[in-house]
Amino acid sequence: MARLGLSARACTRILRVARTPADLEGAAHIGEAHLAEAVSLRILDRESAPAPR
Repeated sequence: MARLGLSARACTRILRVARTPADLEGAAHIGEAHLAEAVSLRILDRESAPAPR
């Protein structure tokens, strides 16, 4: 969290997103690959969001 500058709210959202690919694979637990995918999507989301005024 600290290295990526994520808040607790962002961390929770990443865990929720990571649950989706884990479910699609039939995994009982979220793995590193699932978290990496969720973090990369979060970074893409930050880059595509409009700048605050």
